[in-house]
Formats: sequence, C-alpha cells, structure tokens
Amino acid sequence: MKRTRMTIGAIALVGLIAVACGSEPYYKAGEPIGAKASVSIAGLMENPRAFAGETVLVQGTVTGVCKGSGCWALVEEGSSGAKIYAKSADHSVTVPTTCEGARIRVEGELVVVEPVAAQAEQECDHAHEHEHAEGEEPHVCPQPDCYVMLSAVELFEK
Repeated sequence: MKRTRMTIGAIALVGLIAVACGSEPYYKAGEPIGAKASVSIAGLMENPRAFAGETVLVQGTVTGVCKGSGCWALVEEGSSGAKIYAKSADHSVTVPTTCEGARIRVEGELVVVEPVAAQAEQECDHAHEHEHAEGEEPHVCPQPDCYVMLSAVELFEK
C-alpha cells in the first residue's frame, strides 16, 4: 500500500514537472504579453486589413529566422499551415538566431503594407538591408506585405 502511494506520488511529481517545464518560456523579449487569447494566423491572413493597426497575439512554430541579428521570425500555425512574419522595427525585440523549430508566441501591431508602399518595395527587390552588428555577415531581410511588428516574444522548447 505504501509502495503504491509512493509510486503514484512519483508519477504525479514527474507529470507536474513535465507540465511546468513545457509551459514556461525559455526565452522572453520585449514587453510582457498582455493579450489573453491568440488570433488564428489563417484568420489574419484571410482579411489582414480588418486587423491592421490592432495589437494581436499569434502562436505557432518558428520555420524561419533572421540568421544575422534575429530581427524577424516566420511563424507557422500548425493547424492550418498559415504563416506570418514577426519583425522588429528597430531591433529592440529580437529572437535567437538558432530558434528554428521552437514554439513561439508573439504579440505586436499587425502591419499591412499599402499597395503604393508595396510597389516601391518591389522596386527594391523585396529586400531590406540594415546595419549589421560587429562581426555579423551582411544579409537581406524579407519585406512582407503583412507582418506582426514585435512588442513581445516568448519561445518554448520544441
């Protein structure tokens, strides 16, 4: 009887540790996340103008990241496969350059680039060169038509 209680207690403890470890982010940047519920990336991408200028919270898996400075991450929603870029306007909120495959939650303003601005960007090959940190390789960052301007990031184990 005593052995059974100890076994049950050990299983419960392992379960609690697993839940605790899986729910706490291993990396945070920017402001604390304020939104209670996330928005579907697929829903945002269906009608981004309806959310333009709004603060949104999205979550998914990092499927791409700026290898130079971590100034952007490509977030893929598992249920739909929809993707959205999360970008730092001024490099004040960045992600580790090695975070591909991690689960991510990002919060920020949804930016929709207007067609006139998008046309000007196309003339620049959809590229954005920025100042590079010392020792950083020169690179070009994507300029998507719709993205989340980062104010908060949380990364979770893969």
